[in-house]
Amino acid sequence: TDTSYRQSARPVFGRRGPERKSPVHVGISYEFHQTTVCSIPGVETAVILPCAKSVASRRISMATLYVSPHSDDFRSQLVLIAAQFSAPKPALGKGVPSGQGLPCLVLSDGLVLSGALAVAWYLCPERLTGMELKEASLIRQWLSFAENEVTPVACGAAFPLLGVLNTNNQTADRARSELRKVLGFLDAHLKLRTFLVGERVTLADVAVASTLLLPFKYVLEPGLRKSLMNVTRWFETCVNQPQFRQVLGKVALCEKAVPVQPKPSSAPAAPTSSGHVQPSAAAPPKTEAQLKKEAKKKEKLEKFQQKKDMEQKKQQQQAQTEKKNKPEKKEKKDLGVITYDIPTPPGEKKDVKCPMPDSYSPQYVEAAWYPWWEKQSFFKPEYGRKDLSQPNPKGVFMMCIPPPNVTGSLHLGHALTNSIQDSLTRWHRMRGETTLWNPGCDHAGIATQVVVEKKLWKEQGKNRHDLGRDAFIAEVWKWKNEKGDRIYHQLRKLGSSLDWERACFTMDPKLSYAVQEAFVRMHEEGVIYRSKRLVNWSCTLNSAISDIEVDKKELTGRTLLPVPGYKEKVEFGVLVSFAYKIEGSDEEVVVATTRIETMLGDTAVAVHPEDPRYQHLKGKTVHHPFCDRKMPIVFDDFVDMSFGTGAVKITPAHDHNDYEVGLRHDLGFINILDDNGLLINVPPPFLGMKRFDARKSVLQALKDRGLFKETKDNPMVVPVCSRSKDVVEPLMKPQWYVDCSEMGRQAAQAVRSGELKIIPETHLKTWFNWMDNIRDWCISRQLWWGHRIPAYFVTVNDPSVPAGEDTDGKYWVSGRTEEEAREKAASLFGVSADKISLRQDEDVLDTWFSSGIFPFSIFGWPNETQDLQVFYPGTLLETGHDILFFWVARMVMMGLKLTGKLPFKEVYLHAVVRDAHGRKMSKSLGNVIDPLDVVTGITLEVQTFSLFHRSKVRQANFP
Repeated sequence: TDTSYRQSARPVFGRRGPERKSPVHVGISYEFHQTTVCSIPGVETAVILPCAKSVASRRISMATLYVSPHSDDFRSQLVLIAAQFSAPKPALGKGVPSGQGLPCLVLSDGLVLSGALAVAWYLCPERLTGMELKEASLIRQWLSFAENEVTPVACGAAFPLLGVLNTNNQTADRARSELRKVLGFLDAHLKLRTFLVGERVTLADVAVASTLLLPFKYVLEPGLRKSLMNVTRWFETCVNQPQFRQVLGKVALCEKAVPVQPKPSSAPAAPTSSGHVQPSAAAPPKTEAQLKKEAKKKEKLEKFQQKKDMEQKKQQQQAQTEKKNKPEKKEKKDLGVITYDIPTPPGEKKDVKCPMPDSYSPQYVEAAWYPWWEKQSFFKPEYGRKDLSQPNPKGVFMMCIPPPNVTGSLHLGHALTNSIQDSLTRWHRMRGETTLWNPGCDHAGIATQVVVEKKLWKEQGKNRHDLGRDAFIAEVWKWKNEKGDRIYHQLRKLGSSLDWERACFTMDPKLSYAVQEAFVRMHEEGVIYRSKRLVNWSCTLNSAISDIEVDKKELTGRTLLPVPGYKEKVEFGVLVSFAYKIEGSDEEVVVATTRIETMLGDTAVAVHPEDPRYQHLKGKTVHHPFCDRKMPIVFDDFVDMSFGTGAVKITPAHDHNDYEVGLRHDLGFINILDDNGLLINVPPPFLGMKRFDARKSVLQALKDRGLFKETKDNPMVVPVCSRSKDVVEPLMKPQWYVDCSEMGRQAAQAVRSGELKIIPETHLKTWFNWMDNIRDWCISRQLWWGHRIPAYFVTVNDPSVPAGEDTDGKYWVSGRTEEEAREKAASLFGVSADKISLRQDEDVLDTWFSSGIFPFSIFGWPNETQDLQVFYPGTLLETGHDILFFWVARMVMMGLKLTGKLPFKEVYLHAVVRDAHGRKMSKSLGNVIDPLDVVTGITLEVQTFSLFHRSKVRQANFP
């Protein structure tokens, strides 16, 4: 749509700083015309959408570009820079088209585009405006930001210095303050980025950099630029691009913000013989009418100035006669953030003799102390003691940190935990006790592997299988050494008094040896065993995952959900009813399911033993419609007679309830899914289909056979992998398990006897419910990053010994080394060692296994070290109540099992920081607040943008 309108623009400053009434345009005139071809929400300027690019490229070569000759008209400079990226380039016209504002572009068919962003978008090639929809959307958001946020504050700060706008000192200071806020937002965004969007210059960079030309040339002094180093670096990168330099030349940055004399107008570009835009210095000559108009205007301005001078002189004389001897009030100045700038080498004591600032500043107070504390060894338990082995009459206090994931960064929840722990530690230290607060970091198997695999795919286009296991592990260690210390940096900034010389990483050799020893001992005792059972399987990760890594998504009815690997959303929350024919009769049994594709793995139909509707079917079978399979009708108490028809399909290999029914009735276990979610062990045409594609095909096939009955909405819970957002599948897999029955009984008894205290006692009910009903713990993970399981499958090269199967635990041995495992196998099967072939398990241990032995592995267990003797058992464990079972319970069980001692005497559980909706802080939810932002301060705009950006990045990780 072609809509023309006229607007006048001026920056308006209110009590809270610049308030944009309408866009500010710099040029000879403050009024402009604008033709909107297609508008962006929030941007009052014309824009050509990407769909018009193909037409635009054919018309640019015949187009004529008109710009303002003023040397500081950043809008015209924006258009000229955009033209440098254009191919072909437009011709540059002279003068001003009748009735149009500048800059504008006149196309070959007479259509006129005006408005800097509209013309720039039209001129720029698609690589500058976004090759993909998401990238184009981000660029449009930045154009809106340049127009609505940057332009008002940039002009408000620069215009008074250029003599364009008359303001008082207070208004000018407020304008500069607003400019610093906007630049602070940009500085935070550019902290880890070279350009605003992606890894190359886009129209977003051209627009925002052009808008900031005036501030960088006239307002931002070196000291202020130094505090905005990310923005300054980005701006210099932009203006040194060839296209920028072609138009701007070398941009001289501001040395001192002082009023400047207006520069003479000069045309920044002129057409060459080919008609393309090139730099030029000559302005078009003015007509006689223009000269007369300017002379008349000058005469009026001179008379007005004389009158103004007379009034000002009169006011000064009146003020001198009425002036009293009163002290002059000092104008309050915005001191900004007060920082400690006295040079202090790291580790040296802070200079406390200098004058204190007028107002309190955390940055000033906290600066330079922490390195000195570390150098003085204040946080070490050895401080003030000759020998740790000598008993301290005042006692020992030891507490270990809940090891955060190496992939993450701290949020307010971690800050709460560490603030409480630091307070406790400092209090015990001040009491004279031998005090240790031990730091550490968890290797986070799944999370770290996902991060590094994404990095590899983005940078090299490879996955871990392309590299091989050893090379991939090397890449993970490389990433860990480069990026994995962010959490330690945050903890130091928070002032946490941790003994950093004792910091441990769960993949360090000391801790890895402890993990290996724990597995071997527990396997030799039979506490760890191998079994084929149902596990939570992520087809995207190709791994089993723990219950804590499964999110329960509640649905009220039919819902379409995105699933990785599928272009279209998948339907959930519906109950499909269909019939199985009774073998040898015309009778049928109607069953219902929310996962219709699993009927391909059905091996029975179950009814309640007391249901009168089905008593006549005892001993009967039903016929599977897609294969020659006869399935028995079994009677089981687990069936709810009141739900649906009272008959339930049984798929033992793909449902936890059906698994138990299958064991009770000795049913067949047919696995119909491979590790990637493709159908196996099923008849054509379903063989090889993706699981949710098969959902549609099975439903249609039932309709074709007349067996389909109905589909209706059904509230349900969908298990979703918290890492990959994939729908979790129950899958039969041979895995390693820990028998928790006896360990759980001991852990419960320790609390009942008072030997272990849990504070507050409101959590005792949860503790006993878990411990008294504990299930065996699956500790296998199908990953490469982590502690590889020290178990070996045995093949005996002797005809007298039958070959074993992977699921048979008798053919697996554990060992600290392969030689030890070989000797065990030879002894077990009664053959010589040379007849034994070993294959080590490819899987790694669950991260919680290494975390479970953290309180004593950090001190060198199983070796009897001095630290282990002095600091184990610990005094206290302080953590959030949300990991009471996942971590606390496992530490208690593993400590009692492997050391015979409780790892601590008390457990103190604090509340969990939640958002306004009651949700925990999570990067996937986009509600994470960095504690360092709380320490140093952050504007609402920057915080809002950060939360939005983190959420969008997280959502983009998995389609």
